[in-house]
Amino acid sequence: MNYVTVISDLNILNNILPLNTFLFIDASNQGLIIAILFTALVILLFMLYRLLSERRSAQKLKEEVDASKLEIVEKSEIKKALFQGSIEPIIIFNTKNLIVDYNKSAEDFFGYNFFKLIGKDFLANKSFNHKFPEWLKSFKKGEGISGFNTLVYLNSGKTVPVSISISPIFDINKELTNLFFWYRDVSKDYEFQRALQQSEESYRKLFENVNDAILVLRKSDRRIIDANNLAFELYGYKYLELINSTLAILSVSVFDEYKLLDEIVGGQKKTIESIHKKKDGKQIHIELNASVLNYKGEDVIILVTRDITDRKNFEAKLQKNIKEKEILLREVHHRVKNNMQLITSLLDLQISNTNEEETKKNILESQNRIRVMSIVYERLYESIDLHTINTQQFVQNITNYLYQVYNGAKKNIRINYSIDDFEIDIETAVPVSLIICELVTNSLKYAFPESSFSNTIEIEYKQTTSVHNLKYPYSIIVRDNGGIFPVDLNPDSSNSLGLQLVYILARQIKGVVDYNFKNGTEFKIEFKGA
Repeated sequence: MNYVTVISDLNILNNILPLNTFLFIDASNQGLIIAILFTALVILLFMLYRLLSERRSAQKLKEEVDASKLEIVEKSEIKKALFQGSIEPIIIFNTKNLIVDYNKSAEDFFGYNFFKLIGKDFLANKSFNHKFPEWLKSFKKGEGISGFNTLVYLNSGKTVPVSISISPIFDINKELTNLFFWYRDVSKDYEFQRALQQSEESYRKLFENVNDAILVLRKSDRRIIDANNLAFELYGYKYLELINSTLAILSVSVFDEYKLLDEIVGGQKKTIESIHKKKDGKQIHIELNASVLNYKGEDVIILVTRDITDRKNFEAKLQKNIKEKEILLREVHHRVKNNMQLITSLLDLQISNTNEEETKKNILESQNRIRVMSIVYERLYESIDLHTINTQQFVQNITNYLYQVYNGAKKNIRINYSIDDFEIDIETAVPVSLIICELVTNSLKYAFPESSFSNTIEIEYKQTTSVHNLKYPYSIIVRDNGGIFPVDLNPDSSNSLGLQLVYILARQIKGVVDYNFKNGTEFKIEFKGA
């Protein structure tokens, strides 16, 4: 109740009983007057109580309002302190995407004087400003955005990866007024993730492209937790069949391999040969290399397995062939010098006593083959120095004679030489001469079915003093650009005596044989010497 209400109540009482009527009331009506005055007094007291109650309520309301105002101010100061004290950049935008407020961290991070940017568009956000109209629909629904990764542009011109969180702000009428933008610099996280991803991609590429099967075993229980594609192809198992299995699924002698793993875990590195079995039960010889390393956060055992079945079979066959050929070769070395000329003379006599042309042709071809071998020994054993021989002299003598024997001029075959000038001992010269003889003869006879000025045979004989190639300081290459080598003929396992001799002789001079049939035929022998 206020003073206006009290005055209004007095007016009502005066209307009920005007005060001037008391002046004309006689004594007989005094009781009535007393009752009226008492009633008026009660009404006045009630109005007074009501007035006092209203004043107390108003005072209490005022105190509550003042307390609320103080609390709002205190909360506003706290929010302001949090806003300005945040280590993360914060910028407040209005619904038109214009800057309303900012904190110091935003100025430090972006390098702008934001006081001059109030009410303006923020160019640093230009990489995602096109999304703002779409976002605004979500903001009006009270939905924010968290962890939006993008690039922002600093005042220096540099771009920085950030993670942005956006919260809408509403007024008391629930109308969207502003937007809080929190920026978090994720440059270090981005660089770390990129480096980690590149490392993982590099590892996986190496893991999948290596030419050997790789098995990854958990160190704790020795179970297979990963494998490359070549491992699945080698053993014939599918992913779920092999993963989480033990070596018992693959190894024939699993206890020997477990012993190896124990030694590896103890810090040793070893390579052994063993026998594994495929899913179909077929056994294969493998070379097993094991090591321990950290893989995806845990210690694991890496097993690199290489299928050497073909190599083992070839070695066994080669050992048998070598023993046979070595016996034959010793006999040839012992007899050839003395017997070649005698055989040639006998063939000459046979030709002179034969009238059939076909028979003469066959005998002549046999005689030519013998003469090719004879010229090798003639040049070697007739050299001035019986211990060494000049490479250029004997190589060209051999090839020139072969060229005449097989009529290379008829097919317009050209022989190119690239031969270093140095001396080799007689123990090396004999097998080298025979190797060149066999390879050049093969090219002259079979490489060029038709005559052409492009028909070429190249012969290289090199000596290297490089410290990187001390194992094989000598190399011979015989190369032609003729027809393709027969696809069904494998030099490694050929039954051809000539090719077998090449491999045997290469072994004798501590060498290795390589071949290439992409553009014609090429044989390369690298060797140390007898």
